[in-house]
Amino acid sequence: KIQALEERNAILKSELDAERERLEQLHQDHQDVTNHLQRDLRAKSTRIADLQATLRSVEMDLQQTIQLREEAFDVYKKEVADREAYAASEMHRMTEELNDNRSFKERKSLLEAELLDVRKEVSDLKVRHEQELGDLKREHDLKHATLHAQCDATIQEKERSV
Repeated sequence: KIQALEERNAILKSELDAERERLEQLHQDHQDVTNHLQRDLRAKSTRIADLQATLRSVEMDLQQTIQLREEAFDVYKKEVADREAYAASEMHRMTEELNDNRSFKERKSLLEAELLDVRKEVSDLKVRHEQELGDLKREHDLKHATLHAQCDATIQEKERSV
């Protein structure tokens, strides 16, 4: 009976050793997977930081472009205002000089038409400016949404891999 118990004990001891080896291997596998996931996480964090830096750069470039366009538009508006002021002063001067002259009405009509043309040009430029500004904003929003989607995808991928 003792011999049977000793044999049984030896079998149990060898099973215990095998289970310990299996447990050690599982622990090592778990450590390998954890290390791999941590490396992956660091790489993805770096990629996210790069994408965010790119996004900030694109936003800064877009803001600078918008600012430059607005400054150019302001300069042009001033030029147009100067031209309007000049046209108005010319019209006034001509009115006084040609008050008794027959061609007064014809010249006045020409200046008024020029003023209307200038105003139409200003109006057209305002519309074009708004369209360009809208285009720039849509382009910015599209770039921003694309980068945001890439970041979200990267984060989701990181979350799935963890």
